[in-house]
Amino acid sequence: MSMKILFAASECAPLAKVGGLADVVGALPKALQNWGADARIILPRYQTVKIPEGSEQVTSFACIYNGKSLEVKIFLTKLPASTVPLYLVDQPELFGSSGVYGSPTSAPKGTTDVEKFIFFSHCVIKFLETSPWRPDILHAHDWHVGLIPLLIKVKKLPIKTLLTIHNMAMQGLAAQDLLDDDLINEPSIKQDWARYGKINLLRQAIVHADGVNTVSPTYAQEILSKEFGEGLEEELNSRGDVAGILNGIDDVIWNETNDPFITHHYSQFSAGLKADNKVTLQQKLGLEQNPETPLLAVVSRLTAQKGFDLLPPLMDELLAANFQMMVLGVGEPELEKFFETLSINNPTRFSLTKKFDEQLAHQMYAASDIFLMPSKFEPCGLGQMIAMHYGSIPIVRSTGGLKDSVENLEDDLTNSDAATGFVFEQYNSKTLLNILQKSLSLYTSNPEIWRQLQHSAMTHDFSWYASSRKYFEMYEGML
Repeated sequence: MSMKILFAASECAPLAKVGGLADVVGALPKALQNWGADARIILPRYQTVKIPEGSEQVTSFACIYNGKSLEVKIFLTKLPASTVPLYLVDQPELFGSSGVYGSPTSAPKGTTDVEKFIFFSHCVIKFLETSPWRPDILHAHDWHVGLIPLLIKVKKLPIKTLLTIHNMAMQGLAAQDLLDDDLINEPSIKQDWARYGKINLLRQAIVHADGVNTVSPTYAQEILSKEFGEGLEEELNSRGDVAGILNGIDDVIWNETNDPFITHHYSQFSAGLKADNKVTLQQKLGLEQNPETPLLAVVSRLTAQKGFDLLPPLMDELLAANFQMMVLGVGEPELEKFFETLSINNPTRFSLTKKFDEQLAHQMYAASDIFLMPSKFEPCGLGQMIAMHYGSIPIVRSTGGLKDSVENLEDDLTNSDAATGFVFEQYNSKTLLNILQKSLSLYTSNPEIWRQLQHSAMTHDFSWYASSRKYFEMYEGML
């Protein structure tokens, strides 16, 4: 009899995607099928998520929200381009009139986002109580479903829970007025308010889940410290069992040899064809068309956490170098304005696209020579793995999953046969400027070493195969 696992999350690629959380939830269940697991997903049905024709309504029930009873329907369909069963929780009043979050940076926006996901957690519990299919493991992802491990205990359901922390900085904080709401009337949470003056959904999950892990080995160690624990290091240390499993990428979706979004396909044996994708995208974005000009890419939320606050102080000096930069993402207004000003003042060198565009993201990975990801902290990061897969050499800071996935090219080039990118330690603008200048100089002056970097990066295995096995073994240990 196969192990049964239900993923509960706020995002799932390709249906509802804001960050890397969606990619993990959309890819890991498929990879777990390699080990014989019956892995399924439950997700809110947002306005942008259509219920496919032929979907089955498996149940309906009422759930209380702000003192009134709301009807909830749950539909069973399949995750696109897979055989993974997907449950969509349909409640138009809460999920059908907006995006995934109230903020483009995915930070909780006031109490509204917290209430919405508390409601979703209760819906998941009602589904588990009535469904003929019941999982052995409920795999909860981040604060959005942080109430579920506690509710499973309260309801005495025979289900183990695993919490995966994707970002300690996002915790789902709620005010006292929710205590009197039918959504969150539990003694453990009232104790939280009495001790901390607020409700913290991530803390509830850390305390009550049967297992806790995060998305890279280095980040699993970092979050035990005050610097990275975001106020929850005491709870994490008291567990003594926080694991770190490096995320993978879906190499069916991210595959430079047959990617439907790019014009010119290539492989590690024909990486020179990247230049054709570069010229095509330069033309599309209005950049000067020159295959010899190094092209930098940013595909990210534009936030200080991602390290982009380091760029404004160094940009005047960096502009003296010969390069182009293209940016895809939204985020903090001051950083959006910075990149917007760069593109207006230097239209043939800088391009900014302020939205999420899946097709353009693929094209940027395929066209770029260098991928910039200078994060202040990074639980795992997928962008650097995708970039390497496409032969775009990453510049990253030595933190979290970036440290675990990128092998730095030493200054003396002695490890050029193994290196896959550029890694810097100190979080400041001068250090970033130095490594940007180093990478641009190497691209121009030493094409042989650059091709070796590309080959090493493109042949590194970041598929979900090995990581999914580690998750499967973790589930077995919990059972």
